[in-house]
Amino acid sequence: EGGLVGIAVEADSVNGKINQSGRILVDGGRVYLKVEQAAPAMASAINQQGIIRANGLSMRDGEIWLDGGSGTVEMSGQLLAKGQADSQSGGNIVLTGSAVKVDGLIDASGAQGGGKIFIGGGWQGQDPAIREASTVRIGADARIAADATGQGDGGTVVAWSAERTQVDGQISARGAGMAAAGGQVETSSRGQLGV
Repeated sequence: EGGLVGIAVEADSVNGKINQSGRILVDGGRVYLKVEQAAPAMASAINQQGIIRANGLSMRDGEIWLDGGSGTVEMSGQLLAKGQADSQSGGNIVLTGSAVKVDGLIDASGAQGGGKIFIGGGWQGQDPAIREASTVRIGADARIAADATGQGDGGTVVAWSAERTQVDGQISARGAGMAAAGGQVETSSRGQLGV
C-alpha cells in the first residue's frame, strides 16, 4: 500500500519486452513499466493483458505509467487509478511508446472528480515528460473514463500522436452533481486523425 512498483528493461537488452498478464495491485501508490529500447523486430515492447490497479488510498492518488520506449505498447487488460473515497479524485494514467494500441479498460474516475489519462502524449503534444507516440489506435472494445462519480468535474483524456490517431472506442470525462463541469477530451495528431 502506498508504494512503488517499477519494472525497467535496460537499453542494452536485445530482447527488451514486458508481458503483464497477472495482477499488480498497489493502491495509493505508483506503477511504472518501462522498456527503454525494444528489439527492432519485436511486435510489442509492453503487452499488458492483466490488471494493474493503483486506486487512491487515504488521500493519495494512484499513478500508472506504461512506456514502451522505441517499441509498441499493446494494452488489452485493465488499468485502474480510481479515487475510491468520497473526497478523492481519479489518479493519473500514461501510456506511450513508438506506437500505442488500446483495446481494454482504462479508468481514472473518482468521486470528487475525474483524473488524467494521457495516451501517446500530453495535451496538444506539449508535455515534454511524456514521450510522443508515432501512432495511437483505440480499438472498438476500448473503454476510457476520467469521470466524476459523486460530486465534481470531469477529468482529462488525451489521445495524441505524431503521425496518426485512430479512435473507435468510448471515451468519457463526465462531471457529476450540481454545478459540475464536464472534463476535457482531446483526440489529435500532427498527421492524420480518424474518429
